[in-house]
Amino acid sequence: SSSLEIFPRSWYEDHGIELITGTRALSINRESKILTLDSGAPLPYDELILATGSRPFIPPIPGHDSRKVLLYRTIADLEKIIVYASGKKSAAVIGGGLLGLEAAQALQSLGLKTTVIERANFLMPQQLDQSAADLLQKKVLDQGITLQLGVQNTSIAETLEGLSLTLDDILSLDVDLVLISAGITPNSE
Repeated sequence: SSSLEIFPRSWYEDHGIELITGTRALSINRESKILTLDSGAPLPYDELILATGSRPFIPPIPGHDSRKVLLYRTIADLEKIIVYASGKKSAAVIGGGLLGLEAAQALQSLGLKTTVIERANFLMPQQLDQSAADLLQKKVLDQGITLQLGVQNTSIAETLEGLSLTLDDILSLDVDLVLISAGITPNSE
């Protein structure tokens, strides 16, 4: 029995649902409506729903693979961030969406001087228009969080003390850690 099962196996049987565990889907033939399992067995379907989860999206930023660059998407990620942030003084969050702003607020509350870097010209571009974003921007700035908006190119370099970010080949920003919260990518493998 898998720890991810919401109900006991008997529940699925009682509701006429065939539960197949311990296998992977290798391919989908949409024309013939057949899913092929890793055993090679075909599994015909009428309707197919992909519920495969997701992982953090990592933009193609030079230096993103530094051990001082952290990802934020889950509670487990947040716990790692809290441990790593101990004793640190400054941080940059790449991503001005809801999770990025939440992460920035958390870092700020841990005592780190925090900067949010966003590619769009305003915060939460997926959810807000410019006028709503302007109101949010004021609230974020009032919390003491610095904003760098409309940044098209970011690069990260390790230094002896921490990390140095270059924004659009103009601004240099030195921080102790970088947190990437730039959206998600579906697990479609």
